[in-house]
Amino acid sequence: MCGIAGQFYFSKFKDNNFSIEKILEKMNFRGPDSKGIYENTNSNFGINRLAINDKSELASQPLFNKSKDVIIIFNGEIYNHKQLKEKYFPNKKYLTKCDSEILSDLFDKFSINFINLIKGMFAIAIIDKKNNKRYLIRDRFGIKPLHYFADYRGICFSSEIAPLFEIDRINKDLNEDELVIFLQHGLINSNNESWFKNINQLPPGHFLEIDNSSFSIKKYYDFEKNINSASEINSNKNFYQLSDKYLQLLDSSFDQHLDTESEIGIHISGGIDSAVMSSMINKKKFKLKSFTFDYDNSLYEKYSETKESEVLSNLMNSDHYLTTLNDNDLEKELNSTMETEYEPFSSLRIVAQHLLYKKNKNESKVILDGSGGDELGAGYPYYLIPYFLDMVETQNIDKVNFKVKSIIKNLYNPNNSSNFVLSSLGQFSFPGVSTIDGTGYKKNDFFLFENINYVRKRGLFFDKFSSNLLNAQCNDLFHYKLPRSLRYCDRSSSRYSMETRVPFLDHDLVEHLLSVPSEYKFGKTIQRFLFKYPHKRVMGKEIFYRNKKTLADPQTYWIKNTLRDMVYDICLSSDLIKTYINKNKLSEYIDQFINSKDNKNSYLIGQIFILGIWEKNILNQ
Repeated sequence: MCGIAGQFYFSKFKDNNFSIEKILEKMNFRGPDSKGIYENTNSNFGINRLAINDKSELASQPLFNKSKDVIIIFNGEIYNHKQLKEKYFPNKKYLTKCDSEILSDLFDKFSINFINLIKGMFAIAIIDKKNNKRYLIRDRFGIKPLHYFADYRGICFSSEIAPLFEIDRINKDLNEDELVIFLQHGLINSNNESWFKNINQLPPGHFLEIDNSSFSIKKYYDFEKNINSASEINSNKNFYQLSDKYLQLLDSSFDQHLDTESEIGIHISGGIDSAVMSSMINKKKFKLKSFTFDYDNSLYEKYSETKESEVLSNLMNSDHYLTTLNDNDLEKELNSTMETEYEPFSSLRIVAQHLLYKKNKNESKVILDGSGGDELGAGYPYYLIPYFLDMVETQNIDKVNFKVKSIIKNLYNPNNSSNFVLSSLGQFSFPGVSTIDGTGYKKNDFFLFENINYVRKRGLFFDKFSSNLLNAQCNDLFHYKLPRSLRYCDRSSSRYSMETRVPFLDHDLVEHLLSVPSEYKFGKTIQRFLFKYPHKRVMGKEIFYRNKKTLADPQTYWIKNTLRDMVYDICLSSDLIKTYINKNKLSEYIDQFINSKDNKNSYLIGQIFILGIWEKNILNQ
């Protein structure tokens, strides 16, 4: 985990007021171990380095090739660097154990095409003096952030958004488009924009190329082509062959993600992602520390995952640490989380995630996280809808009817199944009408804008495959669920000078899991069947037959009780909220929600509350 930043100018332009030192100082927490800067007539950039492997000065950045005409700064990990060294540079003796040292050699040999060879998470900036080109590169799934601002002078970029506002010509203006899709569709980090006008993200799997007078953004990772090719191959294989291949790829990914000189920890809950990761740690006999968060109120027992996490900790033989979020500290930690995230987030649960990093920052420098498991294994409850639709299109209707009844009966209360089906169908067809568990929440008519079809007009829906289930998984992978999870992981860990690694997002593993036939993603009553199957013996029947737990946090209780006064104050005093929501109707809605004896879905009111906190703590500062 590092922080990179800089400016690439067009010819004849330069910002004489730009200070790379000032930018780096603003995000020193991302890399407190060393700082490196390079400047010439049309470029200046720098890095705050967090030393994960090889802490010697020889591993410092920027990196130079032999002729000193290629200069590179890099944030992330290249997990296959050892294999690349053996394959392409077997006779070279490298000075360090650091993965970044190979990048200049790869660029010399393959130019920009080297990015197709590397496997990992990365944000890379390159100055190619001999060809008068500059590049920004982001990894295939956007694990590492890279924000940029473009104008007539050139490109300004940074791992964090806040440092960009140290540049005189960049203003902290609201991007209304993000507000619309946040309130109407619950989307966060779903596209290449940010919550600030004119500050964008480089798309995952793309690179930006800049010359003397212009820049262009180009795609290097052909995800759709790779999935189609893998699907064609996998269609001729049986379940056990596909399961063996999955385990082989997962095993390789964990080998690479566990390869570090720094102490490794793992965040675990009671879920399937944690169980699969624990199974792999158990298999490799790897000793690490495990971390789980909990809540201090006995009323929150149904949200606690301490018992399940202790089972997984025992499975791994890990030193286990429990971090408790106290109600008395909730408001303080909520404000602290907003300052770190710097943009609105989806749930108050994120506060507990941030606290987990904060309290255990001295225990492990590297953390394993299970992000991506739900998307790749098809674990969200509403995936049943596109799965059923696929069956209708490809199978006998009587067989489909039997499967539908058996799955719904097993997973959900039959009395509520119709609500689940309708809400999930709506969520699949048009996001923003229910949460991931198929629980609908009322979309009130108090919004003062009419862009209800905004997402579909922008083309955010992924519909490039014939399988409805695969399209739903890809929507979550690139737009709905995973991008925001990766943002939370990066910002919460980097704030405390830690690095989060996500072993499920090895791109070969992703392509394999997404391309297996849909019937292997579901058992008779089990979601993520193939994803869990190789670990059945280790995790045990109780975990194996468990589906996703949807009661995630006590947000509803907090809003009605612990944070009640703060909710009224923030929501009804916010100028930003008044601009986009009818104040009288909002006041009525809050009253009804807080005074209701029913355990109502708190997602919408939580969004509005978080929006108001963001305005107060970030936008107006």
